[in-house]
Amino acid sequence: MKKIAILSLIAASLLVACASGQRQDTGDDAGVVLKDTYIYGKPGGSVGESKVRVNRGEGVSLLKSEEGQNGWAQVLLADRETKGWIVEKYLHRGPKIEIRLTQNASLYVRPDANSKIESTIVSGTYVLVLKQLDDWKKVSVEYEKEGWINSGAYTSGSR
Repeated sequence: MKKIAILSLIAASLLVACASGQRQDTGDDAGVVLKDTYIYGKPGGSVGESKVRVNRGEGVSLLKSEEGQNGWAQVLLADRETKGWIVEKYLHRGPKIEIRLTQNASLYVRPDANSKIESTIVSGTYVLVLKQLDDWKKVSVEYEKEGWINSGAYTSGSR
C-alpha cells in the first residue's frame, strides 16, 4: 500500500513538473518586435547561420530571457512553430497594441504638455503603444523613436 502511495506521489510530481515546463515553452509572456530584424537558432547569431525574418510590429511569445545570453531572448512566432533568439532590445514586453493617428500629433519627451516636443507625427501613421498613463500613451513610431502623445489624436485598431 505504501509503495502505491509513494508511486502515486512521484507520478503526480512528474505531471506537475511536465505541465510547468510546457507552460514555459508555450510562452505566457507577450511581446512585440520593434524593428525589422531576424531571429537566430542560438543567441549571438553568426554569419551564414540560418535565420528567420521578423517584421516590426509582429507579435511574439517570450520564452526565455537569460542574463548570461548577452541581451538575447528566445521567442516563439505567431505560427506557434518557429522558435529562435532575438536581440532583447528589439522587443517590447507586453501585448501588441497598435493605433492609427487621426490627426497630426506632437511627440513629447514626457507625458506633460509642457515638456519638450521631439517631433510631429503625421495623420494616418500607425504606432505601437508601449505604455499608458492617464490620457497619455507612450508610443514607438519607429525603432528608437519613442515618445508620448495625448489622447484624442488616434483611433484603436491595427492594419
